Amino acid sequence: MDGRENYLDYVANRPGVKALGEHGLWDAHGKVPSLENAVAEVARHTGNVWTPVISLSRENAERLGYTDLKNWQDLINASITDIAKGYKIHPDRLRWYAAMHEKEKHIHVHMVLFSTDPKEGYLSRQGIRSIKSVLVSTIYRNDRLHIYEQKDEQRGLLLQEAEARMTTLIGQMAAGNSSNASESTAITDAMTGVTGFCQEMRQSFEVITELLDKLENNNNDITKIANQTNLLSLNASIEAARAGAAGRGFAVVAGEIKNLSENSRTTANDSNDNKNEISQAIGKLLEESDHLAEIIRDVDERMTNLAASTEEIAASTDSVKEISSDLKDKAAELKSM
Repeated sequence: MDGRENYLDYVANRPGVKALGEHGLWDAHGKVPSLENAVAEVARHTGNVWTPVISLSRENAERLGYTDLKNWQDLINASITDIAKGYKIHPDRLRWYAAMHEKEKHIHVHMVLFSTDPKEGYLSRQGIRSIKSVLVSTIYRNDRLHIYEQKDEQRGLLLQEAEARMTTLIGQMAAGNSSNASESTAITDAMTGVTGFCQEMRQSFEVITELLDKLENNNNDITKIANQTNLLSLNASIEAARAGAAGRGFAVVAGEIKNLSENSRTTANDSNDNKNEISQAIGKLLEESDHLAEIIRDVDERMTNLAASTEEIAASTDSVKEISSDLKDKAAELKSM
C-alpha cells in the first residue's frame, strides 16, 4: 500500500472525521459507496494527485454554519468548477473525494483530487489564489450580506425618522399660527430630535470602526499564525527527509501543516477585501450625511426669518451643525482607512 492509499484511507477514518456510516468519505454524489474502490482508483492513477485542505476556526465555523456536513458539501459542489479551473483540469475530467474533520479549535475538509487524464493538471500560485478567493467569498458571502442588510435597515429607519422630524419642523414654521414663544419651543424640540438622530448616526460610525479594527486585528493574528505554521512545516519536512521511508507519514502531516499555513495567509488577504467593501459602505453613509447637512441648512434659513427667540434657535442650529460636521469628518477618516 503506497502513500496515496494510506492518505485516502487516513482522511476517511482519522479521529474526528464526520462519519457517514463505516467511513467519512464523500464526493459530488454524497457518501462514497465503497472506500476500497476509491482507494484502488487513486492507487492506479499515474498522474498527479493533489490533497488540499480547507479550514475554518471553530468560532467562524459555528457562526457561519460550517459545523454541518451538508454546508461543506454544498460549498464544494458549488465551487468545484472554479476549483477545476484553478488546477487547470477540465471539469468533466475532474475526480475528487473529501472528508470533514472536527478538531477542538478548527473544522476542516481534506480533499483528494486528480484528472482522469494523467497528463492534465497544473497548480500555480495564481491558481491557488483564485481557488482560495472563490472559497472565501462563498463562505463569507452570507455573513457580509447580513451585516449590510442590518446597516441598510438601520440607516433607512434613521433617515425616515429625521425626514419626518424635519417635515414637522418646517410645517410648524410655515403655519405661523402660534406665538413666537410657542414656535420657538416647537423648533427647539424638533432640533433636539435631529440632534438625537445625529448622535445615532455617530454610533453607527463607531460600530463600523470597531468592525474595521477587528478585521485588522484578525489579519495580523492570521498572518502571525501563518508564518509560525509555515516554519513548523519546514522543520517537519526536514525531519521527515532525515527519517527516510520511516518519515513518510510525518511528511504527510507536514504537507497538511503547510496547506493550513497557505490557507491562513489567503484568509488574511481576503479579509482586506472585506475591509474595502466596508469602506464603500461608509462612503454611502458619507453621502447621506451630506444630504442631512443640506436639510439642516434649509431649516437654518427658515429659522432666521422668525422674529422671536432668535438666539435660542440659532444655538440649537449651531449644535446640529457641529454634530453633522463631526459625522462628516469621521466618515471621511473611516473612508481613508
